[in-house]
Formats: sequence, structure tokens, C-alpha cells
Amino acid sequence: MRLNTIVQAMTLTLSVTVVGGIYFIYQQWNESIRDEAHHHASSTVKNLNDEISIYLEVQAKPVKALANLPATHAILETRSPERFAEVNQLLDIFCSSLDALTCYIMDKNGTTVTSSNRNTPKSFIGKNYSFRPYFKKAIEGEPYIYLALGVTSKKRGIYFSYPVMKDNKILGVVVIKFSVARLEQKFANLSGIAVLGDLNGMVFATNRKEWLFKTLWGSSVKRSGNRKSGLQFGAVKPSSVGLFKNSAHDAMDVKGNRYLIRQKVIDDIPGWKIYYFYNDDELILHQNEIIKRLFSSGIGLLLVFLAAITFYLYMVAKKELRSREQAENKMLAAQHVAELASQAKSEFLSRMSHELRTPLNAILGFGQILELNKEHLNQSQQNHIKEIISAGRHLLDLINEVLDMAKIESGSMKVSITEISVDEVLHDCLTLISTQAEKSNIEVVDNISGNDFKVQADSLRLKQVLLNLLSNAVKYNSSPGSITLSAYLSKKNTLRINIIDTGEGLTPAQIERLFHSFDRLTGRDIEGTGIGLVISKGLVELMGGKIGVESNKGEGCTFWIELKLP
Repeated sequence: MRLNTIVQAMTLTLSVTVVGGIYFIYQQWNESIRDEAHHHASSTVKNLNDEISIYLEVQAKPVKALANLPATHAILETRSPERFAEVNQLLDIFCSSLDALTCYIMDKNGTTVTSSNRNTPKSFIGKNYSFRPYFKKAIEGEPYIYLALGVTSKKRGIYFSYPVMKDNKILGVVVIKFSVARLEQKFANLSGIAVLGDLNGMVFATNRKEWLFKTLWGSSVKRSGNRKSGLQFGAVKPSSVGLFKNSAHDAMDVKGNRYLIRQKVIDDIPGWKIYYFYNDDELILHQNEIIKRLFSSGIGLLLVFLAAITFYLYMVAKKELRSREQAENKMLAAQHVAELASQAKSEFLSRMSHELRTPLNAILGFGQILELNKEHLNQSQQNHIKEIISAGRHLLDLINEVLDMAKIESGSMKVSITEISVDEVLHDCLTLISTQAEKSNIEVVDNISGNDFKVQADSLRLKQVLLNLLSNAVKYNSSPGSITLSAYLSKKNTLRINIIDTGEGLTPAQIERLFHSFDRLTGRDIEGTGIGLVISKGLVELMGGKIGVESNKGEGCTFWIELKLP
């Protein structure tokens, strides 16, 4: 065979190989760009939902505080001039400190009694907003969050309403209105188009200003225009931004631009969604341009290209190895710094907890002295003393929790492992939570006591763990509900104790966050720091055991611990 024939065959083979390789790279690159776009869109919607949920949770707390103030109750009961002066000052303080648009109080008929904008031409005083859903919900005893265009101010707002109650009787409603601009700031730096809209696709907040008060889809114009909903969008007659969905369920506009769509219902605002539109066409066009340039250079450059790629990969691999070595060194250094920081944090928490307990014990002591001499005090003063003692004890419990966590993290927590009776420990725990369970209308079913189970553990710390799990089972349970205790011996020479409640249950995402410090998974108004389960996990592991949870949303939770047998 001639040499030129061999060269031609090798050239042809190499050319086909390179072309096939380029095509394969093109397809993989294209797929990776699509995957990156889908991941970006999905994560953006999730992050926006989390940020909005946190924002709403924070902003809802002052409304409740204002509704529970004695001055608020008094203005709705007496409406005396002295009370008006006091309440007006409170509304001004709340409004300025929260940077809110308006704070106002409505009577049970929906008429505004007083407002922070009382001295402006657009004062709400005397105006009746009983048609607004936020009033209708609150007057039924349910806090509510509502998005709407202001009837008087014509400004977009987020309305937080809360019922004013006294002796189980609803006196009126407190409302704080915040600007939607706070939420739109979260959209400002996004690479795609973010929209906060109703289920029909009516745009209420967005980083694309020309879309405001329009519907995303043409078919929704009529439905959005007919929607009364308490004059939610004022007198706006909606038009469409001109989007429609193609066969791949992506969005297209009139100019032919294609957008990936991600949307999520906001749990805390009934009837509202986050929509996110992301255009990845520029990434595809950039990729295609590179491929065209590679092919336009001609077959004659394929060998040079292949050699360059080989050299490039060699250099990249060499650089990557060097970079990994440097990154590993930095990681080890950072890990050392983090360990020192964690140790310093734990030491700080421990010292601060000790320092805080001394004055707190003094406060509790003097409070108890006052309580012993309550015959010299009127009923209001006695109630105040009870509040001082209750708050002090709660704060002391929180400080003790932080101190326990600091000891666990620093490794200074000590346990004394002995053979103990589960029946004795459980009896003490059930005695302590029985009153709490009865108040919450929760039945406790004990299937453990009487079986004479014994384990290797620290009696005090096991009681602390079981008491925390039982207390959580009461706090986060349904009412009426039940708690079932069971235990069985496993093949691993351990005893497994189950605490089963009939509460709301947890999603897989919530379970992953469950044993993280200061992470509260529920928006319910329940006292606590979010470190009880973290402490329980640390104590169980110190005793050589394990702790975990099994749950499905809507089906309750089963918290379990496993401890070694004697």
C-alpha cells in the first residue's frame, strides 16, 4: 500500500473522528446549557419564595403586637380624646420605625377610627373598607395578608391585618400597609423577568415595568378584568403582555423570544404566585457562533486544532492539579480557622449564658418576693408580676438551652452512663407535660410503661431529651390530637423509643433542616429558639445512641431514639 494512501486514510479517519467529536461536544454543550438554564430558573424561584416568606413572617409580627396593646383595645372601647392621643403616637412610632406606608385601626363595622395619615389630604379616618378581604378575614378572627392597589392612596401595598380581641370578643381590626417596592427590590438584580401576580396571571409587582397591571396570557384578560376581589386592582382595565405557550410549554412573546417558565404558589398569600421567565437564547446563539467558526477554519486546520486541544487539556489538567492542591491547603487553613471560631463562639456563649443567669435569677427572686406579698397589690399589679416571672423563667430556659448547646459544641458536656429504668424516667416526663397536654386537648397513650425496659444512659439527660420531644409533640400537634408512645427491642441490641403525634407532619425538605441550630420550620406563633432538637441530638449521641424522625406531610411525625441495652 502506498504511503499517500495510508496518509489519506489516516487523514480521513482523523477528520471523521474530530468531526464526530466536535458534534458530540456540541450536543453535550447544548444539553449542559439547557440544564444550567433550567437549574437557574428553578433555584431562582425557590430563593424568591424563601425570601418573600421570610419577609412576610417578619412584617406580620408588629401587626400582632399593635393589635394586642392595651391602648388599641381602649380606643375601640371608649374612644376618649386621651386615648386618641396615645394611639396616634403609637401609630406614628410603628409607621416610622417599620418604614410602613400607613398604620390604621378599624372598628368592627370596617370604618377607620384612626390612622397614621390622619393629617394628610388622603386620610383614611371615617372611611369604610369593610369590603376589603383583609378586613373580612380579620373580623372573623383570622390574621390575613393581602395585596392590592390602595383605594384612597392609589399605591400598591401589602396589607397585614390582625383582629383586636379582648375576652374572646372581636373589637376591631389593626392594619399595617407596606409598599410593594420592598418585594420588587428582590427582583432588581435578576437576569430574568420576575413577576408577582394572581392565579390568572395579573402582574402586580415585577422588574419589567411595562408589564405592570397587565396579564401574562391573553386568555386571562377577561377573567382578570371581571375579578372584583375588593377592588384589588382598582379601576385598571388589564391588557396582555402578549405571551403564549409553545408545544414545549415554554413562553413565547410576539418578537419570537423564548422563555423558560418557573412558577410557584406563595403559601402565605392566598391566590398569589411567583412567575419567573428566563431567556437562554443568547447562550445558544453564542454557542452556535463558536461552532461555526470552528468549522469555517477548514479541514486543513483539524490536525492543528486537535494538537492545540491536546496541549490545552494538558495545561488545564496541570493547572487544575495545582489549583486543587492550593484549594486543599486553603480548605485546611479555613477549616482550622472555622474550628477556632466555633470554639471561640462556644466559649463566648457559655460565658455570656453564665453572666446573664446571675441578674436574671435576681429578677426572678425579687419577682417571687413580690408575689409572696401580693395581698398588698391590686389585681393589675399581680398580673404584671406573673408576667415578669413567666417571662423570666422562659428566658432562663432559653439561656440554659444555649448553655447546653455551647457545652455540646465545645465538647465539655459530660454524661454519666448507668443502667436506668425507662419507666421511671418516662413517668417523670409524662407528669411534667400532662397539664400542657390537657390544655391543648391532646390524649397521651403510653404503651411503654410496665414493660420494665432498661437502657444504658444518663438519667438526667435522657429525661431532658424525652421531655423536649414530648413537649414538641404537644406544641406542634393538632387539637384535638394524640401522642402515642411505643418501644421495641431491635436486632442491634438496642431499645427504640417512638413518640408519634398527629400533627401536620414534615416534608423531606423540612426533615433535612430539622436538626440545624436556630432553624424554625413553622410560621406558627410558638415560643422557642429552634435549638431543642439540636441539643437532643447531641445528648443522645453523647450517650452512644441515635435520634431521627419519620414523617409525611399531613400524616404526623414519629420521632425516635435508640439507646444501648445494659
